[in-house]
Amino acid sequence: FDGDVPQDYFRQAISPAEPLKIISYKYNSFSDPTISSGLNGGYYTNVSVSEGNGVFGRTDYTFWSPTDYYYVGNYMSGKLLSKKIYDTQGVLKQETNIDYATLPLNPDNLNLGWAMPKEIITKDYLNSTITTQENVEYDQFRNISIKTVATSRSADKLRTNYYYHLNNNGEPFSKNRVSILTRAD
Repeated sequence: FDGDVPQDYFRQAISPAEPLKIISYKYNSFSDPTISSGLNGGYYTNVSVSEGNGVFGRTDYTFWSPTDYYYVGNYMSGKLLSKKIYDTQGVLKQETNIDYATLPLNPDNLNLGWAMPKEIITKDYLNSTITTQENVEYDQFRNISIKTVATSRSADKLRTNYYYHLNNNGEPFSKNRVSILTRAD
């Protein structure tokens, strides 16, 4: 302030500030919008995010649920299953589906396990459908990716190998440096 401020400055009627951005979240079921997709424990299987009250379209997210996929284990709960991006008219612009590699750490306890994306398929629908598929391989003993192969519509493949800080026996030099990436080709 440049001068003295009246004692009741914050009580005075001031026009409210306009927000720079409005982001809305909806948690209704995509199959039945009259009910919530929420479960006990705070899990939501469907989340719709829109910016500017839908002026810029919306993005719908579908997540794994412990009730839908109990046989896989609760370590999958909350993992992203699909993402769909719509324009302002509700036309699907892009769709991404994710499949996971899973490894139960204890067969007697379905709450303990490891899950990472093994296949990610993205389809762009702007002018014509363009599909990109990404496959990921993991070292399951260290839970790190070792190779990614991305394939585009033209069947071009981009292969990336990941190398980590290991000694000659394949063990980490230090337990603190288990997943330090040294290079990627």
